[in-house]
Amino acid sequence: MSRTVAVTDPFRATALSRMKPGPARVVQGLHALIRRSALLAPHIWMGSGYRTGSSEHQSGCAIDIIIVEEVGRRPSVEERRAALALVDWLIAHASQLGIRSIIFSRDGKDRPEIWGYSAPGQWRAFPPRGSVSGDHIDHIHVLMRESASWPASLDTAVVGPAGPQSPGLPSTGVAEPDWDGKSFPGRLAFQLGRRHAAVTLLGQRLVAHGYGSHYKVGPGPEFGPADVAATKAFQRAQGWSGPDADGYPGPETWRRLMAAPSKPAKPAKVVSLAQLVAAAKRDPARPQGGTTAGSADDVRIVEAALMKEGLLSAKWASDGSFGSSTVAAYRRWQERLGYRGRDADGIPGRASLVELGRRHGFTVA
Repeated sequence: MSRTVAVTDPFRATALSRMKPGPARVVQGLHALIRRSALLAPHIWMGSGYRTGSSEHQSGCAIDIIIVEEVGRRPSVEERRAALALVDWLIAHASQLGIRSIIFSRDGKDRPEIWGYSAPGQWRAFPPRGSVSGDHIDHIHVLMRESASWPASLDTAVVGPAGPQSPGLPSTGVAEPDWDGKSFPGRLAFQLGRRHAAVTLLGQRLVAHGYGSHYKVGPGPEFGPADVAATKAFQRAQGWSGPDADGYPGPETWRRLMAAPSKPAKPAKVVSLAQLVAAAKRDPARPQGGTTAGSADDVRIVEAALMKEGLLSAKWASDGSFGSSTVAAYRRWQERLGYRGRDADGIPGRASLVELGRRHGFTVA
């Protein structure tokens, strides 16, 4: 699951109905708090609440607050800044909310830190767990007491700068009378929660340029995280980075979006899902370098893509064998897309393979 999906279904990953009532109410309150904040809303969303395989999550009293677009990626400077602000706020209100402990790598190092584990108000570092998610670099884990609650006094609380949905700021509106319907309307039209006819046009042009996958319910008229994600992807495709690819349209972004979209190059490579599945199941048991008949070329295409994603060493990225290293790399790819358990077993599935191909120029037969 990604932040884009969470925007249209914010509690899809939490299994909110299976959480304890008090902690579930806190999760709802935190979601609203995040949406009110111009600092938090572009980056942070609710992840796992109730789930098996973890005693704290299975208790119905824990929530993972995700700070990246997709689980498994290291956060950017902006994402970490937002996460640290939220952690400080959670600690300041821990007694009101019934928070027992918080796990988060505050400095982004490869090991988790736990607040409240040994003594209230103290942080303690623990040994590395071997992954971005395991070390709590990409999310904040919050454990609450069963008696947790969300006081009404926090219904108007704001972390950092207030967003357009905060009390006293407009959350609806129409296009300014002097907007001509096609020129850049100014940056004020693109604030989280702002309704403007230009937001709908922005989304329509992003769809026309091939970025419609970021929308689950269609573009406009309210500027939201899906617009930010799609705009950021478009900006990065222009070769921009940093503040030039922040997801918020400027005059040059607008000019390029209004231009006719270039025709995408047709992928020249096609891989067989059936052949890759067979190779992933058979090759790990073969002698080093052994390949499943007819699959080596397809495996090399996938290995090259996994190497470009930083998941597979160049040493194994061209042998054409879907061995244990490639299976482990593909598992990390599945986890990066948000899959867990049996859905992240290192055996290619159609959805994850199609996404890998979309990024690296191949299609799936």
